[in-house]
Amino acid sequence: MTVERDLTITAYQDCPVGWFCAWEHAGGQGRMARFQTGSDDLRDFNLNDQISSVWNRTGRTFCTWLNINRDSGPWPVGNWQGNTSTYNRNDNISSLWVGGC
Repeated sequence: MTVERDLTITAYQDCPVGWFCAWEHAGGQGRMARFQTGSDDLRDFNLNDQISSVWNRTGRTFCTWLNINRDSGPWPVGNWQGNTSTYNRNDNISSLWVGGC
């Protein structure tokens, strides 16, 4: 599993191709973590229920869930960049993983 923890990159343009990036604030601002496979527990990244924007640059769908361990209320994220509030997901994502929901 490839992840990077607690990065301080604070802009969408800093999300590299091939990664799913998640930020604590809207507009790609604040603390960020990036993933190539996912995480069953975003507490490991100090981002549990704190994600407000994402950019999926993997070319694959990522699925996000309301609870840890990929449980409850899946939301698929394709090739998309934006604020999670658009889909009622502001500050309520607890796990995410590459693949369909």
